[in-house]
Amino acid sequence: MRSLGGFSSLDRALFQISRDLWPGQNFYVDLLNGSANNSGLTTNSPLKLIQSAFNLCRTAKHDRVIVFGYSGVNNSTENLTLAKADVSLIALGPVSNAQYATVVPASGIALDLQAGAHGFKTYGFSFVGAGGTNPAVQVAADGPYFEKCDFRSGGGDGVLFLGT
Repeated sequence: MRSLGGFSSLDRALFQISRDLWPGQNFYVDLLNGSANNSGLTTNSPLKLIQSAFNLCRTAKHDRVIVFGYSGVNNSTENLTLAKADVSLIALGPVSNAQYATVVPASGIALDLQAGAHGFKTYGFSFVGAGGTNPAVQVAADGPYFEKCDFRSGGGDGVLFLGT
């Protein structure tokens, strides 16, 4: 298993807490060295895409998507969509990398939390909406939680909350 020695003590603590407190499955994504052919079930077999890990998560099982392998040039260019409950998205950054893991799609919304994605939690991400008035994050779900996150848009809302 990949060593967490290159990560900050806060990141190591968050990783340990997430693994110990919630019974769900961890799915690993390495934006630099991951592969679509990997299982994502271990740090030695990480997926390449965050959306691939989201697709493997089960609703209401407290599954986690743990992302590493990012830097200023190795960011996700995906349009992420989630409709499953109680999923967490966690960025584990190396000590030398003070910036967030960044989701910058070529166009559209970076993260779309659909109605079924209640209880979504994320830590350490920057979401950037691309093109026109697209928000960085669109939320139709109840109770999302964002910690140490940044939201930017080219002209729209950073976060757009839908619904009543």
